[in-house]
Amino acid sequence: MDLRAAFGGGVHAMLSEAERGEDYIKGKFEEAFADDELSPDARAAVIEAFRSVEAGHERASALKHSLGV
Repeated sequence: MDLRAAFGGGVHAMLSEAERGEDYIKGKFEEAFADDELSPDARAAVIEAFRSVEAGHERASALKHSLGV
């Protein structure tokens, strides 16, 4: 599938949609952090996964800015 065609608007649309999705996921992680019933092991797993999401968000944001979109 051609992602540009699927999203319309080319690279800018794809990067904006990726960034929007990552913002949504970050919000879900924030909800998980607020759960006082998470075990220490579960909290550690959530934190590790969140760091990965943050890194991906930073890469997508840097790419978007480097392309001037």
